Amino acid sequence: MFFNAIDYGDIESLTSLNLSLTLQVKILRRESYWFKGIGSVVAVDQDPNTCYPVVVRFNKVSYANVSTNNYA
Repeated sequence: MFFNAIDYGDIESLTSLNLSLTLQVKILRRESYWFKGIGSVVAVDQDPNTCYPVVVRFNKVSYANVSTNNYA
């Protein structure tokens, strides 16, 4: 399954999905290192107090040698 982007409106639809399938997402946040990159959703936190509930894993690493990032 492929989601077009992680955006603020997509969080509700991601939290309601079953994560037994691997979701591929395209990052549209311009300030992100992975802007226009495609990653896999690893986890979605169900807690409403979490600022960045979606964890996305990427194939390439950032400058800090990190391959995951949290998105809201």
